[in-house]
Amino acid sequence: MAKTAATFSNPLYQGQDPWVIFHGGSYYVCSSAPADPTAVYVSKSPTLIERGEKVKVWQDADNYRRVFAPELHFIAGKWYIYFCADV
Repeated sequence: MAKTAATFSNPLYQGQDPWVIFHGGSYYVCSSAPADPTAVYVSKSPTLIERGEKVKVWQDADNYRRVFAPELHFIAGKWYIYFCADV
């Protein structure tokens, strides 16, 4: 029996501690980025294979050196972002 070579391509691309939530038929990916460490980005896609447009939703370079592990939550009809940061 011949072995088949397996290839894995990371659909989440680059980002610090990405958070994924499924809501309303779409996946939302929330992450920070090494190139812009004081910002939080969100993208929306019907699948995790195609990421969709990555949008900067928040940034605070005046108070933080690095934002990491952002989480995106939908609670009682509103979106919330929770994150950790270095000051």
